[in-house]
Amino acid sequence: MHRAIALVLCLVVSVSAMAQPSEEKRAAYEKEHADIVKMFRTETGFEEIDRGEVLQFIDSKQSRVFLVTKPGHPAHPAVITRQAFEYKGQLFLKSGGMGRGDQNALEIWVNYLNSEAKAVIDKKREEAVKP
Repeated sequence: MHRAIALVLCLVVSVSAMAQPSEEKRAAYEKEHADIVKMFRTETGFEEIDRGEVLQFIDSKQSRVFLVTKPGHPAHPAVITRQAFEYKGQLFLKSGGMGRGDQNALEIWVNYLNSEAKAVIDKKREEAVKP
């Protein structure tokens, strides 16, 4: 039993080690991430809000929000875009992301944001229909 557990732990550790980028790549990803944050901070029209594990950059003119991870976030380094749009009189909010960190964490985060947005919009629609 203990040998089986040890074998599983060895496999998990080796897979985790393979999935991790080299120090050189990690440093390049962090520089790329810092450049993205710098770009948002130097562009005019973005409002910045620190939300703990993410920086939120709001672009009111284009009805979109960019969420940029900070170190410590499971998907770091990553950026998510949330875009509000109207289609046939209905309001929609779509999220999409890209990143160099944990892709599974990024996918979970994007799916969560999309489901959260859908729930809020559905609730607003139901309230609008109530007599």
